[in-house]
Amino acid sequence: MPAPLTVYRASAGAGKTFRLVVEYIKLLMLRPDNYKHILAVTFTKKATQEMKIRILSQLYGLKEGLHSSDSYMKCITEEMNIPEGEVRKTAAQSLAMILKDYNHFRIETIDSFFQSVLRNMARELDISSNMRVEINGEQVKDKAVDQLIDNLEPGDRLVECLQRFANENMEDGKTWNIISSLKEFGSSIFSDFYKSHSADYKSRMRENPNLFVGYKSKLYAIKGQAQKNILAAAESLRVLIEDTHGLDINMFKYSSNSGLGKLYEYLLKGEYMKIPATLYKYAAGENEWFNKKDAARYGTAVIANSLMPALQDYLRIHERMIHDMTSSNVLLSNLNSLELLADIEAAVDESNLKANRFMLSSTNQLLSEMIGESDSPFIYEKIGTRVEHLMIDEFQDTSTLQWRNFKKLLLESMSYYDAETARGSVGSMIVGDVKQSIYRWRDGDWNILNGIKGEFANDADTDVRTLGTNYRSEANIINFNNGFFNRAKQVVGIESAYSDVTQQVGRTGEACGEIEITMLTEEEYKARHLMIAQKVSDLMTKYGVKAKDIAILGRNNSILKDLSKTFMEHFPDIHVVSMESFMLNTSSAVCAIICALRLTQKPTDRILLATLAQYSGMSEVEVAKSVAGLNTRKPIFDVVEDILKDTGFKYYTIFRERKPEFIKL
Repeated sequence: MPAPLTVYRASAGAGKTFRLVVEYIKLLMLRPDNYKHILAVTFTKKATQEMKIRILSQLYGLKEGLHSSDSYMKCITEEMNIPEGEVRKTAAQSLAMILKDYNHFRIETIDSFFQSVLRNMARELDISSNMRVEINGEQVKDKAVDQLIDNLEPGDRLVECLQRFANENMEDGKTWNIISSLKEFGSSIFSDFYKSHSADYKSRMRENPNLFVGYKSKLYAIKGQAQKNILAAAESLRVLIEDTHGLDINMFKYSSNSGLGKLYEYLLKGEYMKIPATLYKYAAGENEWFNKKDAARYGTAVIANSLMPALQDYLRIHERMIHDMTSSNVLLSNLNSLELLADIEAAVDESNLKANRFMLSSTNQLLSEMIGESDSPFIYEKIGTRVEHLMIDEFQDTSTLQWRNFKKLLLESMSYYDAETARGSVGSMIVGDVKQSIYRWRDGDWNILNGIKGEFANDADTDVRTLGTNYRSEANIINFNNGFFNRAKQVVGIESAYSDVTQQVGRTGEACGEIEITMLTEEEYKARHLMIAQKVSDLMTKYGVKAKDIAILGRNNSILKDLSKTFMEHFPDIHVVSMESFMLNTSSAVCAIICALRLTQKPTDRILLATLAQYSGMSEVEVAKSVAGLNTRKPIFDVVEDILKDTGFKYYTIFRERKPEFIKL
């Protein structure tokens, strides 16, 4: 029996969009005007537009019998058991209806959907009809924090909180200026987690204004007790070694460098978090304690029967206490900021009220409070139509609050599903891949998709399928990924999330594609830039690969910046497109010209001379001689030209060719 909800787990290149479009059109085959009762949501405007265009173009292709729609025609006829003629006829009817009634063609982003519900609920929520929706919450928050600081008065509770915050920062070696860190931590007020617990948090603060003071005292007590426990356990171990067995902790192997001697050195300095790695070797075997001659002299029976068990007990105690100390430190480092969150939130709310503004980030929480625990919330009646089929794309990036709101609508739409009349089409549909979750910064929770069956009372209501064929990548790439990730998921311990990682090869013909992995040191990695540039050049010249089909990924922007410079210096014909390459300060030509302009005003500035020497390849003395002999009475563009020419600047020819444009500026 088909389930009212079908969940597709689709890895990269598995035809996710194709399946979405097929299932959407299959619903139209049941009834040409079914688009009025289908709501499809995704996370980006680009994905929304792509899906709309794909559906409309395939409806046209099915109607006209175009070759580009053959694969869609094959799936629809086989899965619904209907003739091609009926598909063409129904596709034509649906296309005409959608174009005439485009407002009911509901494919939109998740944010725009919830915003449309919110606008229709303005009266019930007591929201002004002309209220402006604000997307940039960070800007509003930063201004609110600045205003909060400006309005402080002597004796305010907030002043005391900020003073404690600043003092503890300085004790930890940080800056006393806490405004930037306060703004950074203040971003937490926009998270779904904070919004879900905000009311309880503020209630506790009202009941007990000294809540955080008491909590800090407890954390310091836990931290102090953990340190005492470590010292007590270490002292017991020392007494056992020296007093009971008459041994010296420094006689053991590597003791002063990484053994027991090093442990007591750490403890004397108050460095409780450190523990020598050699101790774990001691705990693993009695033969690790002594060198061979010392082992014969002292024997290992005492080690095996007494010291090893005692050391193992110490290590267990130490690890437990380190856990307590680390947890306490983490909590203490954030408590001062946490204490101020309610004040920051109040400042933002006041700012929004004055500006008649509503934060986009508050939508999910507000709707969740309105929906409550009702089974069939009236709130979704405000959409303007009955949603019988809900399709959610990129479901792995759905947050807990978004899912809580969607689940009500999904359960409602699932209740309309009739397996007997569905003719092989889905009721509602979820598509996602936990391995591609990228919206954790917006509270996206991939665990919802990973445990989707547990979200419903009846397992039979959910049919989980895997799209296991990769139609995008070449065979060698797919086979490498299969081997790598199947091993990696065992090492990391994420078998559940990566249970569908193995893919079949979708392309026919000879196995193609290439994987090359090179492990490099930091020094070798920097020297690797020229080799990467050469590899790209070879791909383009020897194998005919187009530049637009090559992508280079780096760990951070500084690496990509250096790589862009390498291309510019050694392969200027290869145009590199990146955010860094578009910045003027990454261009050697621009930086050299600016430096030359500054030298016209400060010809003896050693920093400017050294900078231009770096760009020209000359020594600083040679550059200084060239600049000293310039005629500064000439027009500024001529002076700059003389500087670039005399210092042998390699982009001088380009500058000379562009001189007329420079003069116009």
